[in-house]
Amino acid sequence: MDILTKKRLLIGAIVILLIMNISAISTIAYYKYSAKKHIEQIREKKKRGINPYRGKNYGQRIKKYVRKELKLSDEQFKEYSRLKDINMQKSRDLWKQINQKRELTFKEYCKENPDTALLMQLSEDIGNLHKEVHREMIRHFNEVEKILTPEQLILFREMLCKMAEHKGRGRNHASSQN
Repeated sequence: MDILTKKRLLIGAIVILLIMNISAISTIAYYKYSAKKHIEQIREKKKRGINPYRGKNYGQRIKKYVRKELKLSDEQFKEYSRLKDINMQKSRDLWKQINQKRELTFKEYCKENPDTALLMQLSEDIGNLHKEVHREMIRHFNEVEKILTPEQLILFREMLCKMAEHKGRGRNHASSQN
């Protein structure tokens, strides 16, 4: 191989490596920018009392999923949608109250001399609100069951069991392996 060919190969390799480095740096810069923007959006949603992890049209996606899985008629779907909207609003209101109590808890705890009695009362209030969220979920399921046929009821309960298994996978993964 002559010197001219070696030079061309070396220059070609340098150009390829340069392009790869520029691509890598651009990708890292874009990721940092988009991650920062995403974090800011999450913080803003939290400030407004919105669960940032639910995403857009969460309720609509659930309704469509339930309709498809249970093969709901148009009339059943209309009633299910009404029940789901009521449930989501009640749950949203309860979670907003829980988050407000949590915020008060941290504000009080950060004071120089936090009021322990107030902290305990806030803890009690949060526990009662959690209990109400759970009761609302049970009430919602009972109302939904009233509009289902016996076959749909079986599918509904199977669907809830699958959803419960799916939700449990993401949480406390390390503790479930021990």
